[in-house]
Amino acid sequence: MNNFQDNEVEFEISDISYVPDLDIINKEKTEIINKAIEELPEKYKVIIKLRHNEDMDYSQIANILAIPIGTVKVNLFRARKILELTLRKHSEFFGSYKTKTTIKK
Repeated sequence: MNNFQDNEVEFEISDISYVPDLDIINKEKTEIINKAIEELPEKYKVIIKLRHNEDMDYSQIANILAIPIGTVKVNLFRARKILELTLRKHSEFFGSYKTKTTIKK
């Protein structure tokens, strides 16, 4: 007869919500992103910072920079595209990016 049921084992599972290496990786990601932003042409850098750091909407940015909202949108799109291309060089942190997705039926 197997006596396995009578032998209870207690163990504790460590908390896996905190991973020290994750802090280092996130710090490196932030540094890479900030460096990429600083390397943008000035007109793109300003718009990215106003939109993402200052959390301004298109009309606020347009008012501050005295440019049309359409120009804000175009420049923001171009800035993000440049950042995407720059960050592709760091795929170990950001994964690989695809510009098109094909869905097969």
